[in-house]
Amino acid sequence: MEKDISIQTLHLSKRSYNVLKKFKIKTIQDLLETSIEDIKGFRGLGDKSVKEILYKIEFLKESNLEDIVISDENIKKSSEDRYFINKLGEKYQDIPIENLGISEKSINFLKSFSIEYYSEVLTKIEEVESIEDIEDIIQKDIKEINKKPNIETIMDKKKDIPIDYLGLSVRARNCLKSANIEYYSQLFLKTEEELLTIKNMGIGTVRELQRLNFLIFFYYGLPIANNENKELRKERLSEDSIRFISKIAKLLDCSTDKLISNISDYYFSLFKNSEFISETEYISENIMLILWGDNYGKEKWLKYIIKKISKKNYGMTENMLWENIDILLKDKKIYKKTIEYLFELDMIKNLYDDRIVVNYKSIKEEIYKYLKENEAEILLKRISGKTLEEIGATLNVTRERVRQIESRGIKRLYFEKFKEDFFLDIFLKYDVNRESFLFVLKEEETYNYLNLRYRDELNKIRDLRRPMEEILEDEDIPIIIRRNFEKFIYKKYIAYGKERILFGRASFTDYLIKHFANEDISYDEFKEIYDMFLKDLGYENEESLKVLDRGYENRIRNNMNILWKPGRKFRYFNILEYDFTELLEILNLNQYENEEYSSLKFFKMYPNLMELYEIHDEYELHNLLKKICTEDKYSKIKFNRMPTIEFGTVDRERQVRGFLSLLSPISKQDFIKEYEDYYGVDSKTFAANYLFYVEKYYCNGAYDIKFEEYDDNILSNIRELLSEELYTVQEVKEKLKKAFPDYKGELLNPILLKKLDYKISGGYIFKNNYSSASNYFFKILQKDEIIKLDNISSRIKRLPMFLSQLSKLKEDYEIIEFLPNYFIKFSKLEKLGITKEDFRQYCLDVLNFIGKNKYFTLFSLRKEGFYHKLDDLGFEDYFYTSILIEDRERISYKRIGKNKLMHSSNEGSSFEIFLENIVYQQEKLYIEIYELNELLKEKYNLQLNISELINSIKNTSMHYDPVSKIVFADYEIYYEVI
Repeated sequence: MEKDISIQTLHLSKRSYNVLKKFKIKTIQDLLETSIEDIKGFRGLGDKSVKEILYKIEFLKESNLEDIVISDENIKKSSEDRYFINKLGEKYQDIPIENLGISEKSINFLKSFSIEYYSEVLTKIEEVESIEDIEDIIQKDIKEINKKPNIETIMDKKKDIPIDYLGLSVRARNCLKSANIEYYSQLFLKTEEELLTIKNMGIGTVRELQRLNFLIFFYYGLPIANNENKELRKERLSEDSIRFISKIAKLLDCSTDKLISNISDYYFSLFKNSEFISETEYISENIMLILWGDNYGKEKWLKYIIKKISKKNYGMTENMLWENIDILLKDKKIYKKTIEYLFELDMIKNLYDDRIVVNYKSIKEEIYKYLKENEAEILLKRISGKTLEEIGATLNVTRERVRQIESRGIKRLYFEKFKEDFFLDIFLKYDVNRESFLFVLKEEETYNYLNLRYRDELNKIRDLRRPMEEILEDEDIPIIIRRNFEKFIYKKYIAYGKERILFGRASFTDYLIKHFANEDISYDEFKEIYDMFLKDLGYENEESLKVLDRGYENRIRNNMNILWKPGRKFRYFNILEYDFTELLEILNLNQYENEEYSSLKFFKMYPNLMELYEIHDEYELHNLLKKICTEDKYSKIKFNRMPTIEFGTVDRERQVRGFLSLLSPISKQDFIKEYEDYYGVDSKTFAANYLFYVEKYYCNGAYDIKFEEYDDNILSNIRELLSEELYTVQEVKEKLKKAFPDYKGELLNPILLKKLDYKISGGYIFKNNYSSASNYFFKILQKDEIIKLDNISSRIKRLPMFLSQLSKLKEDYEIIEFLPNYFIKFSKLEKLGITKEDFRQYCLDVLNFIGKNKYFTLFSLRKEGFYHKLDDLGFEDYFYTSILIEDRERISYKRIGKNKLMHSSNEGSSFEIFLENIVYQQEKLYIEIYELNELLKEKYNLQLNISELINSIKNTSMHYDPVSKIVFADYEIYYEVI
């Protein structure tokens, strides 16, 4: 063999041959004169190529080169003796199996049959395929290298192929585009090493591209470069047309230039110059036809549709999808064709109902496209349920090594989406566990996949996931899935009477409290009822259901469905049913500072408010406030032993002595009464536990504190400080403390007040021209014929006694609220010949019209035809409602939104019972939730949002089915219907 012959005779791989030629190594002589170090340093050579070249050099050195002479004909023959014939009958240089894009395992398998080139694969394929027990991955590789590529355009040897039409995976296409590889001719020139330098390009994607390269040779021949001048096409269009196509390109998320370039030939073949229609008009009217007729435009349109569908986790109906399409792209015929075409391509499919979803492939089918072989195998084993230890033992590596490979593989899948991701929304949004997932979806490997791939994301939001029960109300989730979750959720429920109760001690407790503790009941009495209930169900020996005395008593005490009181007694009170905004605004607890009160003070101060919220005594009020006054809004309030409430830092001795200093001299009985009126502390409790603090001031049946005289300067300063006619004691104390921070004595006392023409009573300091604080508020509220609360100082409006006086005047019909916060004085109505007896008769006439124990609103009264002579006054409904709700002996009411639901009895108005009455009046004993809401609005003018209505229904014995959105009279009706 002569040394000056071409290295082509060595049958090197394409990559090795090209790199050597690049470095001016054209003959065997050139190769032998090149050092091994230089060869290893050649840029573009991988380890495999270096080994191949070094092996050839060793072979050459062992051969007798001078004795062998090869003629030109022999050179030509040796270079052509390895080739394959493609489907077009064209001859191409053979391809080593290392360049076919198959796994190492498959390469070794083929070599075991002396198959080293693609031509040998073609001739021996039947022999290989006949072998039994070939591993799946090898079978798959052999099929892939004999499968016609999915080219999505008509092949034309005169034109290059855009990579968008090569049928590539999303990852491969995105990687190539990121490297500005737009056409197949550009891809054809890339070596394996060059491809691997592209961002996000993995070995699996490289193999996919290698397979594509030689398959295109085999089926279509070599590509040519795309040299067409795109600007020429652009110049053929008017500016208006280009602007319109730019809008379309933006909608389809593609390049304007490329869209023009790819669809121009098609639309110019359709459009003929016409005096009746301009080019732009034609394009805008026929844009969908044009897009559909061009491969690039069609592909971008299909992507647009797929993207729209994928935005909804569980797909959308054809009508929903049509509504989501931009107006410029709407064409019914093309739209129908598109849906049919996508179904034919298996790119979309119908879900359980009539919704369409994107048809992603399973990770088990796709994983080798994106991951190295060892990564893919480990992830597949993990998805099948194998532990890290089990996989490590199989592969003879450590658990930690398996975890590292697994982690690397998961990261490579970051941008990919698979069939199993369909359930990701449920997995991350709701508190579903393995048991529920497998029961409902029968998808163990899907659960393993989600848990593996999204483990870190789940750990971040685990505590934020919604309860599983809320899946039933999620209308995005298909009904069949929600029904299956319903079966799982309710499989732990038992039917008792006409209700369904979750099996468990807490649920049994809530059920019994609701049905047997509407009046005060002791804990021991409740325990007896509970034990009887268990016996009735046959669970009396079930240890997990038994109630333990002390521990479980504390749990009931904290239950949000009860109000607890001394003597271990409680009653059912559904705290979650009420809106306590008004209660808390009126009590205004944050106004109190560094003092101790009894809840009895507030209970006595606002009797109408207590009646409205159905609070029976100071102990219930104490327990209620403890449960609804959250730490974030009432951080300085401490609920001590009933009925004591501490506001801020309390010094009881100082409080008692300070209060005495305001009243001294005073008899013991009067002092006890004043303290009870102001702080709410029961007189017996105060006498027994508080009086000893001031015992040293008691003499001859009275308490008397001697105060020092003030100099004229202090008195003058205080007089300027107090300019209002009324203050609370607390307000004056704060003013004095701020004005005289260094004063050591007791500034505020009866002597001072007398000199300033003030007096004190009930915690208020007011001018001597008023008989009481109540008298002061009475005069404010009777000053004008029309009283607008917004014109009264907010400081005054917040005061308890003001609110008490306001309530009393309303109750006596001295003032009537005719609009929110607007009142009319009775004396003004009296001038029109109206008497208070007219108001009472109006209430009686309404009751006679409506009947006993009926629910109504002013709106429903009017709708049923009620009329009264007072209607001629021309006031809004608010005025007449105000008259009715003050008749507390015969009418009760409940606020519902901005309206008031009244009941023709004084036993209390229950919105829940009202709702039950409506449902039981339905012929089929059920009603859709939206229909019920509409009925409340149309018949009673009660406006609620759906969630509020559902919460109210859940507090009744009715059954709400969140899947069908229907309210049933009870569980039995639901069971029969659903």
